[in-house]
Formats: sequence, C-alpha cells, structure tokens
Amino acid sequence: DGPFPEAKMGAGHGPFPDLCVFDLDACFWDQEMYTLSQICDSSNVVKGDLNGRGEGVVGVMSGRSKISLHTGSLIALQNHYDNKFDDMKVCFASSADTPLAEKIGRSALKLLEVVPGVTVWDLVVGRHWKG
Repeated sequence: DGPFPEAKMGAGHGPFPDLCVFDLDACFWDQEMYTLSQICDSSNVVKGDLNGRGEGVVGVMSGRSKISLHTGSLIALQNHYDNKFDDMKVCFASSADTPLAEKIGRSALKLLEVVPGVTVWDLVVGRHWKG
C-alpha cells in the first residue's frame, strides 16, 4: 500500500551500494541555501514537466530565487522511485550552516516532486527513514 511501487523482494543489491548520499547545495539542486532568505511554501511553487512523467512541482521560490533539481538528480530519484536500485537507501548531506538555510532546504525537499504527488521528502524520508 502507499504511493510507492512494490519493492523487488529478494533481489539483492547487485552493483548498487546500500546507501546513496546526495550533496544538496549546488549539486543536487541549483542553489546554495545560505544565500537565500525565505522559507519555501506551497504558494510559491513552479509547475512543469517531470521528465515525461506528468506535471508537478519542478521549482520552489525562496524570495526571488528559484530552487530546482538538476536533471540528473531528478532522473536518479525517478529511477529510485521505480525501484531500479534494488534495496538501496538514499539520504542527504548539506553544509547549510544556519538555522534559516536548513529550514529553506527542508521546505524545498517537502515541495519539489519526483513524480506527480510524490515529493523528494516523501520518497526519501518517508520510504526509508520513517518520516
């Protein structure tokens, strides 16, 4: 049950590690959180094509700056959503060095979508780390 495709049972890890860590700022997405000034919310989202998987949230605004996933990050997360990496877990690393920068990053993760209706936060934190 839930928004995620069925996991492959007993598939093993194949060539994949147990854990993949995404460095967020200027790697996973296109901004550095410490340079931004406003926490993102649902009133300032940018809708667009999710790599041919439908329309969803492809950007979130922090003031006048748009935070968007890099194309490779979106593809990797969509493949993770589709269980193409066996039992591999995903997590994030960040050098956000202020409470505001951390809040902006978390708010963006909770709004940016991997597929319509499933945010990055839902997929990564909800699937593997129980919220």
